[in-house]
Amino acid sequence: MSSIASALPPVPRDTAHVAESVFASDNRYLIIGAQTEQLLAGIDLKPLDPTGGQSTWTLTMCLLVTVLQYLDNLPDQRAEAATRLRPDWKYALHLPVAYPGFDHRRLCAFRRQVQRRPGNELPLQHVLDRLSTLTIDLAEPIAAEVVQAVCAASCLERLIEAVHVVLEAAAVVAPEWLRSIARPHWYERYDRLQLLSYLPRTSAAQTELARAINDDAEYLLEALTDPRAPQLLPEVRNLWLEWDQQFSQTEHQLVWHGARCVAGTSDGIYCNGALAQQLHITG
Repeated sequence: MSSIASALPPVPRDTAHVAESVFASDNRYLIIGAQTEQLLAGIDLKPLDPTGGQSTWTLTMCLLVTVLQYLDNLPDQRAEAATRLRPDWKYALHLPVAYPGFDHRRLCAFRRQVQRRPGNELPLQHVLDRLSTLTIDLAEPIAAEVVQAVCAASCLERLIEAVHVVLEAAAVVAPEWLRSIARPHWYERYDRLQLLSYLPRTSAAQTELARAINDDAEYLLEALTDPRAPQLLPEVRNLWLEWDQQFSQTEHQLVWHGARCVAGTSDGIYCNGALAQQLHITG
């Protein structure tokens, strides 16, 4: 694996021209882009890729994008859009103006590797420590807390998306039925364009929102058992799968596992069996 400090090329001229034309020199992402070599010098990424199957560039991108996500409180899919659309992020990451976007699925896999064993968080911690010495608003950042915050935001994004997809499908095939059962706040909460306006940062607020989304989903799924409701099997199945990944039911309470990356895993312990059977999604 080559040196991480040399994994990124210089900031491309087209990116520099656009970013420097739009943003002031004290923009934190321009500062990061100008200091990339110092931020990454001497950092060893080998613990995060024990099989050697990923390029240094990919791991470096995952490392830096995770930091930028935390600064902007962006979940994974919004972070992917930022690498495609935002010139300040392109400057920070040394990407060309026409860069098509970074696959957000790599970010969750990267975070899981960071959490896999003690010491894997050191590359991220080194970058955070160095950033805190610049004019970046990071007060004694802790790598584990950064990873948990980004994981939670991304899990919330997936919950919101899963409900949105069901509502969108219902709006197409049964708009009158949907209007008859819709809760007023759904129009804002499950609007993709409004997502970042209410996505909380603190753990308590994130959990509160997850529980509120759970209440909406339970209500929606119960409504879908009505014989007059539309048949939305693929969308509902995806909703159940997301819930099985992120929630579990203890004897006393519903538990949201948003502080950990859960993509690709399923406990299969939350799904209400009787309700699922009514919706014909068991088996």
